[in-house]
Amino acid sequence: YNKYEDVSESNTQAELIDAILATKSILASAEESISMYEKLNNAIKEHDTKLSLYINKSGRGDYEEAIGEAIDIYEEGKIETMEEVDDIIAKLDAALQACIQSDEIEEGADLTEYIQNPSFEDLSNQNDASSGGVAATPKGWNMYINGTQVSTVADINAQGVTGWCAINEGDAINVELEDGTIVSNQYSEGTHLWGIWNATIPEIELSQEISGLPAGLYTLTCDVLVQYNWAGNCLTTQRIFANDYVAMYSTEDAYENNLPDDAKIAAEIDALVPDAEIKHLNYAGFLCESPRSDYSNKVSLQFGLAEQGSAKIGFRTNNIISDGTAAESGLGWFKLDNWTLTYDEMTIPEGANVNADATSINDINNNIEKVAVKFYTIDGTQISAPQKGINIVKMSNGSVSKIFVK
Repeated sequence: YNKYEDVSESNTQAELIDAILATKSILASAEESISMYEKLNNAIKEHDTKLSLYINKSGRGDYEEAIGEAIDIYEEGKIETMEEVDDIIAKLDAALQACIQSDEIEEGADLTEYIQNPSFEDLSNQNDASSGGVAATPKGWNMYINGTQVSTVADINAQGVTGWCAINEGDAINVELEDGTIVSNQYSEGTHLWGIWNATIPEIELSQEISGLPAGLYTLTCDVLVQYNWAGNCLTTQRIFANDYVAMYSTEDAYENNLPDDAKIAAEIDALVPDAEIKHLNYAGFLCESPRSDYSNKVSLQFGLAEQGSAKIGFRTNNIISDGTAAESGLGWFKLDNWTLTYDEMTIPEGANVNADATSINDINNNIEKVAVKFYTIDGTQISAPQKGINIVKMSNGSVSKIFVK
């Protein structure tokens, strides 16, 4: 700017044009810088507000320090790219989660705050605005379409989802619940929900991983809306999951011919201990009937951890209907809201089948050509060979085992 502040009518036309173009270039750079610093400032304010909620957490000091470091960077004024801003915000988000999980978990605790953006009230990944089209993946969640991880609108469109895939306020409805309550909007908690409508629903997964969980039993719930109305019966393979535990939306009969791979694996694990108190495969038992299907139903599952570790939680579906064939256009869409997580018991009941290991990794390696037929990750994805972590192995005699590879 200083270079061109003395430009006047005495300059040549070429000099004036150069000055105008240079100033325009400076303006664009300034606008980009303002946008970057505004985004960072808003994030710092948001985290500073959240800090007051965790005054008694043992990890509050580290969280406060992370906010202080972000403030220092903001005041230095040396940020050059939006990627730098995103990295700083990611560190703030990680510091928040570490603060939330900094204290020992007590039996019976509500751990919903361990889930990032559990009710889709954080719209920051889609410019803090509801959308009736396609938007970026919800903050805190990972999304996979046909096995490919997506995050941006372009990513999602490239996988064939071009209808609606975003957070919004839901539709206006008039539904009387079982207790006589009349509801006028589809969301079940807060003011927003997330879902997908598309001409064809591909293989969908929305998930996130929660680490630092102690051994014991947990209950995961999600409000799921599977609508009947103008698109007909939208029931396909809607389900929630936690590691290798699965809860299908409807009844067992509805999935007789279309049970997805992760649910099949869960059933095979259950077959190892038929009388187990905790089942890996569950059925929520809801029907897709109008008008009640305009509102969501709470799908729940109980899952166990044999030792301290993590849980990958989320939702999956595709477009396969009850007879095992692909759905017609517009079927299979859904909406989600109000994820919750509780820590039920630190002692796992005897026979709960939390450890389904029937064969050790050494036994598998020694007999791999003779007995191992298929390998899967814990989320049901088939792989060519065991990989690090927990693997599901289907044997030639039809049995199923969980193995751990270091």
